Amino acid sequence: MHLVSRCLVNQQAAITKNEKRIRALHGAVDDSNSLSLNQWVHFHALALEYQPDLFIEIGRGYGNSTVAFVEALHHYKPDGRVYSICISDSWDNETLPRLKEFLDDDWFRPLDAPIIDIRDIDFERVIG
Repeated sequence: MHLVSRCLVNQQAAITKNEKRIRALHGAVDDSNSLSLNQWVHFHALALEYQPDLFIEIGRGYGNSTVAFVEALHHYKPDGRVYSICISDSWDNETLPRLKEFLDDDWFRPLDAPIIDIRDIDFERVIG
């Protein structure tokens, strides 16, 4: 069975239970051109299945995968981290205000999302 298919099968109950929230999060990002709802669910299922402590995302854009990863962390490791870098300010100016309409500050705690050029990152510091 394909890796993503296996994750979707294994995480089906969690995804079904949170379907309304997943749809709301995907809708708040409002960028289905870069990541459809189905693709968003695939990212989320992979995160739930493998439960990494740290996500490093390069090229956040509007933040579809960023949101999928942070949401997954809240289900298995709220003290995990998402380090999401991008040179664009789309997240700060467009997505973040929409998410803050229905998410509290605790939801954003695992996230570090600087606007920065990848060449300026100290990855040793990020990884610890």
